[in-house]
Amino acid sequence: MTAAQEGPQLSKAAQSLWGKSDYGEEREWLPLFMHMYDSKCVAERLWDTWVPDSTQSTIRRGLGPHASFARDLFVFLASIHDLGKATPCFQAMPCHRNFAGVYAGPKWKAERAGLTLPPSSSKHAPGHPVAGQVILQRILAGQGVPGRARSLTSILGSHHGSPPEKLRVSEAEHDYPTDLGQNDANWKAIQSELVEYALAISGLSWDALVSIARVFLPPQVTCLLTGLVIMVDWMASDQDAFPLLAIQDGEGLSFYIREGRLDEAEMSRRFKKAWASIDILPCWHGRPLAGDVSNSLYARRFAFPRNASPRPMQRAVLDVAQKLGDPGLMIIEAPMGEGKTEAALAAAEVFARASGCGGVCIALPTMATTDAMFSRVHAWLQHLPQANGRLDHSIYLAHGKARLNEEYRGIARGSSFSAIGQDIREKGESPEAVVCDWMYGRKRGVLANFVVCTIDQVLMSALQMKHLALRQLALANKVVIIDECHAYDAYMREYLRVALEWMGSWHTPVILLSATLPEAQREEMARSYLKGWRAEAGGREGGSGFSLGRRRPPDAAQPKHREEMDIPKASESAYPLVTYTNGSALDYLAVAPSARKLEAELALVADDVDLLVELLNQQLEGGGCAGVVCDTVSRAQEAATALRAAFGRDRVSLTHARFTDIDRMENEQAIRSILGPDATRANGRRLDLHIVVGTQVLEQSLDLDFDVLVTDVAPTDLLFQRLGRVHRHVRDDRPAGLQNARCFVRGIEGWEEGGPRFVPEITRVYERASLLEALSVMGLRNEGTAVQLTLPADISRMVRQAYGEEAAADMPPTWRDAYGLACEDRSRHIEEKRRRTSFCLLRSVEDMCRNEDTLVGMYNGRRSEAQSAMAGGDYDSGPRAVRDTQETLEVVVLRRGEDGIRLLPWIGDEAGGVEPGAKVTTNLCPSDAVAKVAAQSVVRLPLSVCPPTRIEDVIRELEKEDGPYVGAWQESPWLAGQLVLFFEEDAAGALVAHLDGRCLTYSREMGLQTETI
Repeated sequence: MTAAQEGPQLSKAAQSLWGKSDYGEEREWLPLFMHMYDSKCVAERLWDTWVPDSTQSTIRRGLGPHASFARDLFVFLASIHDLGKATPCFQAMPCHRNFAGVYAGPKWKAERAGLTLPPSSSKHAPGHPVAGQVILQRILAGQGVPGRARSLTSILGSHHGSPPEKLRVSEAEHDYPTDLGQNDANWKAIQSELVEYALAISGLSWDALVSIARVFLPPQVTCLLTGLVIMVDWMASDQDAFPLLAIQDGEGLSFYIREGRLDEAEMSRRFKKAWASIDILPCWHGRPLAGDVSNSLYARRFAFPRNASPRPMQRAVLDVAQKLGDPGLMIIEAPMGEGKTEAALAAAEVFARASGCGGVCIALPTMATTDAMFSRVHAWLQHLPQANGRLDHSIYLAHGKARLNEEYRGIARGSSFSAIGQDIREKGESPEAVVCDWMYGRKRGVLANFVVCTIDQVLMSALQMKHLALRQLALANKVVIIDECHAYDAYMREYLRVALEWMGSWHTPVILLSATLPEAQREEMARSYLKGWRAEAGGREGGSGFSLGRRRPPDAAQPKHREEMDIPKASESAYPLVTYTNGSALDYLAVAPSARKLEAELALVADDVDLLVELLNQQLEGGGCAGVVCDTVSRAQEAATALRAAFGRDRVSLTHARFTDIDRMENEQAIRSILGPDATRANGRRLDLHIVVGTQVLEQSLDLDFDVLVTDVAPTDLLFQRLGRVHRHVRDDRPAGLQNARCFVRGIEGWEEGGPRFVPEITRVYERASLLEALSVMGLRNEGTAVQLTLPADISRMVRQAYGEEAAADMPPTWRDAYGLACEDRSRHIEEKRRRTSFCLLRSVEDMCRNEDTLVGMYNGRRSEAQSAMAGGDYDSGPRAVRDTQETLEVVVLRRGEDGIRLLPWIGDEAGGVEPGAKVTTNLCPSDAVAKVAAQSVVRLPLSVCPPTRIEDVIRELEKEDGPYVGAWQESPWLAGQLVLFFEEDAAGALVAHLDGRCLTYSREMGLQTETI
């Protein structure tokens, strides 16, 4: 061997330790030092091709004066992450059955090399992540490094996904010296040898490691490094990519090691083959822009018509984006239909180039709006050039029903799902987007370069959950766009607040979009983001590049919270408005409104379904398309029933959340086709007369255009969102009687001296105080009142007035007592929501920096605070969810009859060869084609059917009913573990089921309906 081929010398004892093992009968293994070398190779390639400049810069900032060692440090951590396996307790673990049927393992290798192993380790001995952290901490302490090294070593303790608890680390340090080999000179020598081996293969010197360990690495940096180490561990542990070796010494191991040294040439060939099979795409690089950017970029990226030009808001957003030297947060407030999405994507392209981000994440409120956005982003990618001809447009759709999205599945099928980049390059093709095989899945998918997701995926970056570091890494890599940022309640806003703070700490560019954003929410979001950004201003001697202040003693008085920082005020009349940060400074740009102006009449009508029919008969006398937005599913179903009786079934569409997935998607696709921007009467797609009844999905992110609208009462910002669906597009084919925009508000069942009496169903959805504010600021203060609104001029003024301090003063005098009580109720409910988040909400990154807190105990601090603040209750069962919704059940809806189990009569898949109402076999596993359609026949049961107090009983009843049929279905990846609700035809041909004392019916026209027996 040449010198270039020689790896570091290793002792026989170090070579004997195993790191990976096959738990099956083949009894294969991988020596620990080979896994370390594989990990080193993966880390180098990840850093050089996949980790974008923005993330690398964040890590370098955290290292301060040692920034030049960022790459080597990451490679070292990736190489040494399994140091905890070099312990007696791990090496004594059984990992397979021997020929006698007894669990055994390769521990005889270590014993043959002269190492002492216990007959069996303590069942409470620390796992190898914590063990590795403690061992590296001990070794660094031997080099004179103080306790501050814990911020570095905690990365090892967290690499299995969860930061270690303080108690477990303390126990590992003091209670298990034998299990960790800390009282055995031979074991300690091997552990030090492996650290030196990792230093040698990573190129990091002892001096550099010791210098780095002396500084406090801030949590936003250690989290990113942990996420990267987890990626390396998962890749290097892929036994298909990095094969194991025969457990007996022989040809397998000797092929890679000679005379105690790894043959680096052979290891390089091993890695090259493995990386080709993993084949993740490199990070995306935005290209520099030139020329008349505002006109040309929008025209090129979004296929604007030849004679079209960007609106003033779109031009202003792009101009601001190009001028920012250090882009951070941008909030775009503009009326509905002004093209905020296109402006955000254009700004994201500019921000990515300026900051070095490697992709874009677009988050929306619901699955329905996310599916609609996915098509738009996919079209955008078709016009987005790939840097230097590289294939780097990996895409992922992230929500619970993503696998049912046909467009996304089509991209996945076209991506071949194996060696994607290699296959496509060999074919000479250059698709606009691919789904990367390795990045396909619940935890890995968000690591793709382009992600379209529900807001949950972003909010979970502030949720105490396993593998949080991966999710944080995914966001830190990208420009993040959050649409409809006003649309979240107090519970979700707590998670958004903390998520924004962490994104600010990484300098992740974030773009927030809203048409109706209250001033207080805008300031709260800007304050949170800047709080994270400013956690790293300046430096100090002996520390990192972050200004952290001195650590407070436990009993010290709490300082003034930095979230109280002054945020400059925007002009009260500024709308549209662009709020933006440049570094740690915040500024505003008021934008001239476009020529689009909407004069709309808003009127109160009585809440009576017969009056609703009469009203629409009058409004649609000459034809037209009307929308009816209801606050609950039951109200939508009631309205649709009455309207179909009056206008005919074909002239009334209904959409809500209690349709099966496949029916809901078809409903929304049909609605978009007849009410979207491309539908006109001239091309025959916009119908002469049609009514769409739906719930809140009609107000969010769907580009729909009604001639007239009827809506349930709602908070001010949401009423404006709904109003934005009336006369949304400029068109000359509206019926003569509907040339002027009109919106009618219902949901008030009576009037009293203290104000309106709302329908109880509605006040279970929205706070009464918010409804009173909406009616007050809009001037709807008496029965039958009608007012004239001007959009966009009235949007900002009324939203600010409704959510500002002057709301009470503007309230009608007779309403004020009732309003005061309603405000007390709302405040109590908001505080209760915030309290519930305290169980699992991630800690403030600024507070962690100030206190020099490491990843150890990162998850249990908040829970301890919550426990001490409350009395009674199960503190450890806090809701691990970012939405404040009570748990309900999803069930597969199928028909049961004399001819067996079948899909619902109208459900099938012509492209997949599945006939409507096809049989679902029960004696055999159903075919994939049938099982896939059945998996799309899922509906969520309403809370009335499975309240939390009854949910276990409902599950048992469903399992008892399903038992005789679903055994073979557990072999299907589509149906395994699913609960099924069987419907049977009654004498009238209706599909009926009974569950927990309730009668349920399902129909294609109405969806799921329930009534008490």
